[in-house]
Order: sequence, then structure tokens, then C-alpha cells
Amino acid sequence: MKITTSVRDGFEVLTLENEILSASVVPALGGKISSLRDKCAGFEFLFQNPRPRYLPRRRGASFQDYDASGFDDAFPNVDPSETEFSGRSLFFPDHGELWTAPMRAEVADGGVRLCARGGVFAYDYEKRVRLNGNSLALDFAITNRESIPMPCLWTMHCLVNVDPDTEFLLPPGADEAENLFPGPVLGAPGRRKVAETPALTRVPAPGSDVMFKYYLTEPVREGVCGYAYPSRGRTLRVRYDPEKLPYLGLWCTMGGYRGDCNAALEPTTGYYDSIPRALETGRVRMLAPGERFEFSLTLSSESSD
Repeated sequence: MKITTSVRDGFEVLTLENEILSASVVPALGGKISSLRDKCAGFEFLFQNPRPRYLPRRRGASFQDYDASGFDDAFPNVDPSETEFSGRSLFFPDHGELWTAPMRAEVADGGVRLCARGGVFAYDYEKRVRLNGNSLALDFAITNRESIPMPCLWTMHCLVNVDPDTEFLLPPGADEAENLFPGPVLGAPGRRKVAETPALTRVPAPGSDVMFKYYLTEPVREGVCGYAYPSRGRTLRVRYDPEKLPYLGLWCTMGGYRGDCNAALEPTTGYYDSIPRALETGRVRMLAPGERFEFSLTLSSESSD
């Protein structure tokens, strides 16, 4: 495997490459993984920036003002909110703060290590990116530097390209999903049975108002999900520890959000998106003082044959 350095729109890009895959990381843009390409199939899995350029990101900014592409780390939340917790007033910015936080990067141990520090509360954030055969392997560690437990959500915000025949591969045993907002695909907000709702597992036809977001209502039994691309003969499989990331959401836009067409399966620590909501449901990760929370993900390009 080799790691090369280039510059895009004034930002350093580190590209990892082996015989099968290439993956690019932009440290200054929150450690964004901007590309994951299967070289053998000639297929780019990650949705690319449709805007003219990558722009410097301002802490606390609105996510919709920027490119919305590739794989960003959403932490310590997704939806913006203000929360009173343990006598403190906490402001959680849109899609968290890491996507706007420049990360320190070093090439080490056959991969790229990235580090950042929190602002919403005191924490250290570490991420290691490496290639292992047909897989992109990601290792994370988050350490709470506060003297009190802190609520937080880590969410995999990884926007992928989709074809008209793309299928969403939900974890085995997935039974029910909660639709979060009204739209032409899933109708009104509310619960849907997976077996009775084909739209939960297939990319819909494009339309100017086609977008949706849902969560599986129960913790997953197995930490595996992904995307099948029948016309390309490829599957992108995501594997993780369901004890660490017990919940799963799915976002899809086929023109409804800024005209973009992409999707994102979102393994996460909580249910769902906002800290107040997750605290209300009692399904949120609480980091104890001094706790080091470690977890891993792999994204594997596999043959569908």
C-alpha cells in the first residue's frame, strides 16, 4: 500500500491506495473521507462534491451551506440544539462540530491518524484510516476530559452514490422503521413494517421533492448493512460492533435536497439525531469522566455475483 499527498482547492489530501481500493482523506475538512474508489470495478462509492469547490468551514456553521459529500464524522450530535445538562447550558451545532474542525494528521503504522479536540465539551477525538485488501478500515477513540458524564451521539454520515437499481441492505432481523418527516416516498411520519414497505429498502425514482429519513426502531442484532449495486455487480458492505453502535438510520435524497442524489446508512450510538430527543428516549451514549470509547468500522467492496 502507498500513501500520497496532493492539494485540492487549497486543502491537503492524503490518498491511500492498494491493488483494489483508493481512499482520500482531507484533514482540514474535519478529516473528511472524500473518496472511496474500487479500482478494479472503476466505481466511486462516495458521493462527490457537486459544488464548484471545497470551502473552509466555520465552527457552528449550517451543514447545508457547504458541500454535503463524502464521509463526515457527525459528533457529538446531528440536529442542532441547546440543552441544559448537569447545570450547564450546552449548544450542539448542526451535524455536530467535527465536520468543521481541522484535524491534525500523520502517516503512521500503514495508515493515516487524525486527531481533534472538542469545543461543545472537553474531549479528545482520534481516528485511524487504513486499507486492508478490499476494505477501508476505520478505528475511532473518543475520550471524555470532563469531570462529569456527557451525552453524545456519534453518527456515520457517509453519503454514497446510488444507481436506479441500488438496494439498501438492512441488518438481519430489521423489523420496523420510524419515518421522520412527510414525503412522497414514505408518506406521513410514523412507523412502518420493513417487510410490508418496499420503499425502505430500494432507491426511489428521482423527483424534485424525493427525500426521506428513517430509523430502525429497535437496536440492531447484527452490525452489518450496506448497498447492493446489481447493474455493477458490486456490494458495499458496512460492518461494525452493534454493542457500540446499536441504532441505524437511513437518509436518501433523489433530488429533494438541493437536487443531490445520494444515500447514507447511518450506524449511530443513539436514537435519534438530537441530544434532547435521545435523552428523552433514554437511548443516548453517556461518556463517563475519563472514559475512552473505542469502536471500529469497515467498508468493504464485494462482488455481488
